[in-house]
Amino acid sequence: MTNMIQAARDQAAWLTQAAYEKAAAAGVLPAGAEVKAAIEIPKDTSHGDYASSFAMAGARALRMAPRAVAQAIVDHLELEGSCFQKVEIAGPGFLNFTLGPRWYGEVLSAIESEGAGYGSGPEGAGKKVMVEFVSANPTGPMNLDGARALVLGDVLANVLSRDGWSVHRELCAGGRGRPAARGFDLVVAIREAGRPEGLPAALEGAPQLAVVPVRPVRLLRDGKPAGMSKRTGKAITLHDLLDGISVDAARYYFNNRAPSSPLDFDLDLAVRQDGENPVYYVQYAHARICSLIARMDWEGWGVPDAEQVKPELLNTPEEKVLIKSLAQYPEEIHLAAQYYDPSRINRYLTALAGDFHRFYNACHIRGGEMHQTYARLKLADTVRSVLANGLNLLGVTAPEKM
Repeated sequence: MTNMIQAARDQAAWLTQAAYEKAAAAGVLPAGAEVKAAIEIPKDTSHGDYASSFAMAGARALRMAPRAVAQAIVDHLELEGSCFQKVEIAGPGFLNFTLGPRWYGEVLSAIESEGAGYGSGPEGAGKKVMVEFVSANPTGPMNLDGARALVLGDVLANVLSRDGWSVHRELCAGGRGRPAARGFDLVVAIREAGRPEGLPAALEGAPQLAVVPVRPVRLLRDGKPAGMSKRTGKAITLHDLLDGISVDAARYYFNNRAPSSPLDFDLDLAVRQDGENPVYYVQYAHARICSLIARMDWEGWGVPDAEQVKPELLNTPEEKVLIKSLAQYPEEIHLAAQYYDPSRINRYLTALAGDFHRFYNACHIRGGEMHQTYARLKLADTVRSVLANGLNLLGVTAPEKM
């Protein structure tokens, strides 16, 4: 599947190497140097979207000042047909690559063509992984620490599947893991912190074991700890929690921090219907786009195909930032799988929703020039698609109205 962030990084590296070889063939730079350069995304992208350290990394081997090396590279770069529109020299010799309209259009096309599969990657290469869930008290009401472990394990299993693993879920009772003698390449054991039971059994036959300790949940009400149920006077269980908040809110909040971080679950915040509540904030962005599309469709403005969009019209800072955020989704799924941290998806969705709201407030979709209206409508619909994709990964609904 397409990772447009990585594709651009790879292309910047290839273009730089090709320019070096061309400069060497012309006698401008010494031939035969092996330069290991980094291609980074600068924090400030106002002067470029990708930066290559080729000139600094190769200065000693090439026996030239870094800026002289950089100038030789720029003089021999061929950007035609690439995703970049210009390259400039900055600072001690950084090569700053600026993305062109072609790249932005290809992001929209990739998301359209891959649909619900957008964000999937090949990293797992079909290898088998067992994600093992542990319930601390399977014979009684589920406590909130166990509930958090189960939600994190379920979302992590979804993330690993999207990253190319063949995933098997195993719900193990009483903290005793079952043997893994079923040919799994990896066992991921979700454990409440301080409960290492079952590890020897889980290790049996598994070439690789990853233990993911889940830190406790602390409930807050009115800014103070709220560990007891008002109704029963006993410790709050998952059943008690779901009496007061939705399943969507519970799943989103249980997954809202990395497993290794304690979770403060603010009961008051979880039921608020405003932007302070992160699950509401993300779901509202999806519903807002659905309402926009329905209204535009009623007015005769159907969402166009990506190939009909003129990407050069999506040129405001808000539009560019939003498209870059869309392109980041496959990388976030991969990193969430790599570090066994599904909370990255929550943070990504919150950031994407924020980028959409800023775009929506800054860029008028209705009432503008026809081609620009269609381009912005397509961008909004693409955001809707990715928000739904990510919410589905979390097991949270994507409402069309709120």
